[in-house]
Amino acid sequence: MKAILSLLSLALGLYVLVALALYTLQRKFVFHPTPRIEHSWPEVSLARPDTPGQSINLIVLNPDMANALIYFGGNAESVAGSAAELSQQFAQHTVYLVNYPGYGGSDGSPGEQALFTDATLVFDHVASKHASVSALGRSLGSGVVCWLATQRKLARVVLVTPFDSILQIAKNRYPIFPVKWLLKDHFASVRYAPDINVPVLVVSASDDRVIPAASTERLIDAFVQPVESVVIKGAGHNDVHVYGDYYASIKNFIQRSAMMPNNN
Repeated sequence: MKAILSLLSLALGLYVLVALALYTLQRKFVFHPTPRIEHSWPEVSLARPDTPGQSINLIVLNPDMANALIYFGGNAESVAGSAAELSQQFAQHTVYLVNYPGYGGSDGSPGEQALFTDATLVFDHVASKHASVSALGRSLGSGVVCWLATQRKLARVVLVTPFDSILQIAKNRYPIFPVKWLLKDHFASVRYAPDINVPVLVVSASDDRVIPAASTERLIDAFVQPVESVVIKGAGHNDVHVYGDYYASIKNFIQRSAMMPNNN
């Protein structure tokens, strides 16, 4: 009996230690900041009014177009590395590539509220210069775009390999831990979806091993309005953009939607 109690105590101690590690180190698991890399693309630095001395670093492609597209990239994505492709594919838009806090030369540390606050600052800056503003969010960026679409007047929304919420994914991945109480950053896109009332395109990868298909389906089901959905056959989470249907689907959606009235 004493041996059993000792084993139970050891198991409980290990459980508590792992739970504490998940809580204290979670942002190292969730966010993977990329360093600034040298490039020749134009940049804009936006000051954060609530944090003097800190700024957001934006890469600007195809300046002076009438319409704009804001790109919120994936978790470990260096958006500078995507600039050439995005510039070519969206040549009729001025494209703004957002470096999250702690990414690519932007000041600060990543966290849900920090990303959301930066997103509104970026939108306000872009909207002051362009007739319409659409947003493309990939993976982590899809969570930012879903929230932004409930706060600002976006013209069109594209969500690439999106999830319903990081909380739900964490629950599935760590079912024995009370992640609802441990998790700091929920990115609950499924909660924001019903309030998004502009055209939405969801692009998913058939062989995604990072975001379960069920997570994306739950997000789609949460929209009140019909959304367009494209599944890129054979693609994985990290290489979905190399398939021909990827950019073709997004460009078709944006160009087609641009001819529709914006009722937002």
